[in-house]
Amino acid sequence: MYKILKSENENELKLELNVTTEEFKTAVKKIYNENKRHFKLHGFRAGKVPFEYVIKYYGVEVFYEDASREVIVNELEKFMENEKPNNILPLEPKVDVKEVDYEKGLKAEVVYQLEPKVELGKYKGIELKREEIKVTDKEVEEHILEEAKKNARIEEVSKKSKNGHILNIDFEGFTKNEKEELVAFAGGKGEGYDLKLGSNTFIPGFEEQLVGTKKDEEKEISVKFPEEYHAKELAGKDAIFKVKVNTVKEEIVPKIDEELAKDLGYETLEELQKETRENLELEKEIKQKRELEAQVSDKLLEDSKVEVSHDEVHGLFHQMMEGFARQGISMEMFAQMLGKTPEELHDEYEKEIEKNQKIQYILVEIANKEKIKIDEKEIETELERKSAEFADKPSVEQLKQYEPLVKEVTRNLQVKKAMEFILANAKYKK
Repeated sequence: MYKILKSENENELKLELNVTTEEFKTAVKKIYNENKRHFKLHGFRAGKVPFEYVIKYYGVEVFYEDASREVIVNELEKFMENEKPNNILPLEPKVDVKEVDYEKGLKAEVVYQLEPKVELGKYKGIELKREEIKVTDKEVEEHILEEAKKNARIEEVSKKSKNGHILNIDFEGFTKNEKEELVAFAGGKGEGYDLKLGSNTFIPGFEEQLVGTKKDEEKEISVKFPEEYHAKELAGKDAIFKVKVNTVKEEIVPKIDEELAKDLGYETLEELQKETRENLELEKEIKQKRELEAQVSDKLLEDSKVEVSHDEVHGLFHQMMEGFARQGISMEMFAQMLGKTPEELHDEYEKEIEKNQKIQYILVEIANKEKIKIDEKEIETELERKSAEFADKPSVEQLKQYEPLVKEVTRNLQVKKAMEFILANAKYKK
């Protein structure tokens, strides 16, 4: 049986478990039956050693760990079914076995982490900075120009190269040894490489020295590798590149006219301009909403009080890392991709997780205080979206049977609606 204990920590729920001798013996026998095929004694066939002989020669303690887990899980399931607590965090509870004995039963203490208490600060009528959304004619023109560039023709030219031209080059890099002799270095050779001048693809000074070159021209280029260059053996070193220009090519960008509009799938240039403007306005609205939400988050964190446990933050971080691991990406690989050490990655992400959790708890509390309702249809819509993430595409009705998922979906909707409530009741200034 279980008993709820008073805890000094308001963010913990503490249980006392008392398992009778009879219940514990039943669990031990069950574990024996599940594992008896593994026991061997002289005079008995494999898997046929009686229980009495097993405990005599192996000791009953051999079953304690599995039997303890069995009875503890059973008691915790009873607790969940009877009490139906809705504020327990999805973390493994801490279990402290105080006593375990075949003739006395089991006593244990279990601690669950609870959702933290929130002291709300001001969230109605908060001041937010919001700029007026404007899309200029120049922005529309620049966007259309970018689309036109995607339809650009590439043509070879005989004139001298300039920024924007595409050079097809062969190159080989050299450094000097102690005898001042040129020595080719690993990774410094390429053939038939397309380089757009002004793209800053190569190290500083390389592209600039190719401006003004022509087809079939050969040139030596002197450069210095940056001190922070990724290849340590080259960092800060002087180098010479021998370059041959195979071709010089130019992008021929179509004119912004009716013909371009038709090529892009529009009836007229005016229609293209109108839709481009609308899309840019939508992009700015989305960006503005994100910026406003960031302002709200900062103000909520500043004015409200909530403490998130380290266990929760640590658990969520490891869930995230496990997700990457399933994709074949280790923590070390992920850290390297971001140019960080695993320790830096761990610290930065845990800080971000802690911040996000605090904001979520505050928003859920606001949703509860303002009695913001989440109806069944909204939950079903979100569950339908969730269904696509599963390989077997379970039905909404099947997903509704999984309580943790329904709780997660409901919580996310509360967070979203609470943020919308705050934005609707905010005071805006430019």
